[in-house]
Amino acid sequence: MNDQEFAGWLKKRLRAKEAIRIVRANWACKVAVVAEDEPALIEADPEKRSLTQLKKLAKAGLLQQAEVDHQVLEKSTEFDTSWETKDFDEADVNSFIQRRLKTLGKSGRGKVISQNTAWKVWADAGGCCMYEGCAKDLSKVHLHTKAAKISYLAHVVASSANGPRGDEIRSELLSDDPENIMLMCDEHHRLIDSFASQAHPEERLLEMRRNHVEKMKTLRKAMAYPTAQVVTLFADLGGVPTRFRETDYQEALLKEKLAMAPRVEYLIRRKDQRDDRSGSSFWSCYLHEHENDIRQLVRFVKDMHKEEHTLAIFPLHHIPTLVLAGRIIGEASPVEVFQYDRHCDTWCWHHDVPAHPQGTFSINGMTQESAEEVLLTIELTASINENSLPETLREEIRAKKMPWIRIQTENPHQNIIRRAEDLQQFRFECRRAINHIQDELRAEKIHLIVVSPASTAFVMGQMLQAGNHPPYVVYDRANQQTAFSQALIIDGQNVSSAEESTSRYVVNIR
Repeated sequence: MNDQEFAGWLKKRLRAKEAIRIVRANWACKVAVVAEDEPALIEADPEKRSLTQLKKLAKAGLLQQAEVDHQVLEKSTEFDTSWETKDFDEADVNSFIQRRLKTLGKSGRGKVISQNTAWKVWADAGGCCMYEGCAKDLSKVHLHTKAAKISYLAHVVASSANGPRGDEIRSELLSDDPENIMLMCDEHHRLIDSFASQAHPEERLLEMRRNHVEKMKTLRKAMAYPTAQVVTLFADLGGVPTRFRETDYQEALLKEKLAMAPRVEYLIRRKDQRDDRSGSSFWSCYLHEHENDIRQLVRFVKDMHKEEHTLAIFPLHHIPTLVLAGRIIGEASPVEVFQYDRHCDTWCWHHDVPAHPQGTFSINGMTQESAEEVLLTIELTASINENSLPETLREEIRAKKMPWIRIQTENPHQNIIRRAEDLQQFRFECRRAINHIQDELRAEKIHLIVVSPASTAFVMGQMLQAGNHPPYVVYDRANQQTAFSQALIIDGQNVSSAEESTSRYVVNIR
């Protein structure tokens, strides 16, 4: 009987003027009715409500007590007439209850469970009773951490040396240690302390606690999204600053059921520098300015491969830089690439629009004849006019000396990539084109022109296998009035500026 049930039971005995005996062993307590021929012992957990009724019984001369060994009491189911009994007066009753509450850590504790410890125990338990097989939701039960009462926070090694599983030295040391405290419902709290402490030794309770904590960890892992490391590749294009909040990345990740790692990596960040790409030495100066940034990206990727993190790429940069970054990052680690929608000002994929049907992206100009050099163009934002090609390429194309392989779509536009599935379809076609050029045509040099969303330029770079591809000459275009011109050359080990002069700059990317 808990305190409330016991108080009600005592009240009925008082009305019937039935004498009772309390058999106690330190904090353990059982009761029996004196007048019964074979008085059954009933487990009781007297506290403040029972105290009032016990005093009334003592005052009426209806209360007796007997003290026995703890193990004897726990095994006994009936009152043994050989046990010595004596009257239990009001003062004795009051002293017994107060000592019992103190021993069980329910009153007059020497050291109060701190708020931080209570929170830690609550977190470990996940708000559930930690007794094996219970898991009762205790989230609506108020936790008290004052000296007067510690509800549902049950010590494994009692906070009192005389309490359940108490110890002369460790009781004090472990009284505020969260590893020594279990969150429990009222029923099991009383069971391990008041009703069956001998059946709940320290080792058994600690095992229950460990198992509960491990199960909670497993559940939390099941609920948690995989963590992704955000990597941005930003440049202030055309003098327009590129600025985003970290919440923009977080929102995009959440829609893909990914959680954002604590920090954001801003790699090859270009801001405030001149963007006059019509100059003949722009890309040589560019590599010189960003050499350390490129080396930092190489080191970062190596570290990420060791940790096997998912990378979330948010690209908005010059096309040659995006191809280069894709080549360095590659596909060894899981990579999620996002596409910025300028019209909607969001990095989120548009799950509310249908993915493009298969065949939206096509490869045109495929040939079976081997070629030393090949022009590969990606035309998803706009179609490339032959007149915008450099003169040397135009002549080779017109003379049919160089194959022109084109990845195209029937209706090119800025928002052609609106879902991850669209980018995946492009990835498939891009891989097919590169495999054909490298494995079947066995080209020794590929000229690459990309007029396509930033995400596709990065994905294109990912297709280049480190140390195992011919040189790719990546082109850039300063504006719509000029022709495409060579920007960077990416080979198996290095990236260099495309100038055929002493100003050419080389950076190792291994």
